[in-house]
Amino acid sequence: TYTIARAPLNISAIDQSKIYGDTLTFDSADYTITGLKHNQTAVVNLTSAGAADTAPVGPYAINFVSFAAGGATPINPANYILGTYTSKILTVTPAPLTVTI
Repeated sequence: TYTIARAPLNISAIDQSKIYGDTLTFDSADYTITGLKHNQTAVVNLTSAGAADTAPVGPYAINFVSFAAGGATPINPANYILGTYTSKILTVTPAPLTVTI
């Protein structure tokens, strides 16, 4: 008998920043993914406590949630396993303040 192992995906978030009061929605430009086979494509779901518009100024970890089929040649998720995930930082910066006198 043969055992076919699932291929590992290595996912790395990319550092992000946003201004206090804005909401950040993660998309495919916010991570890199390696380990895909046969030109297959996948989407990665990321989250961060700093993504909400009410998140106070400061640094926040970007966390991995899941990967799924997506794109032009979608993967079968059953064929893959998370190999490594490298977290990065979402930095919430102060909103500009305009004072009119």
